[in-house]
Amino acid sequence: MKVVTAVGNRSSRSKSPAVVPAFAVPHLDNRIVIARNGLTEEQTLGDQTSYTYQLAALADTLQTGAEFLIDVDDSVANAELIDEVYRRAGLAPRG
Repeated sequence: MKVVTAVGNRSSRSKSPAVVPAFAVPHLDNRIVIARNGLTEEQTLGDQTSYTYQLAALADTLQTGAEFLIDVDDSVANAELIDEVYRRAGLAPRG
């Protein structure tokens, strides 16, 4: 699995810029636009919500016995990050 760090909606790990026009709401605009060698390529991905894909991946992992892509420590770190985002926005963490 290749992890790409994104700043805004642009990849920061590639020599060819990749733009995801609606990275926070992929079900509204499911394109990735890649500029490479002076040409622009547009790829269209699935049109389901990201939650639907997450559920499908969970179901597949449970059915096949494959390893989860993340572990409990990753999940806790993610939850802590979300809580901090709420705090910095002046809101109370949810949950």
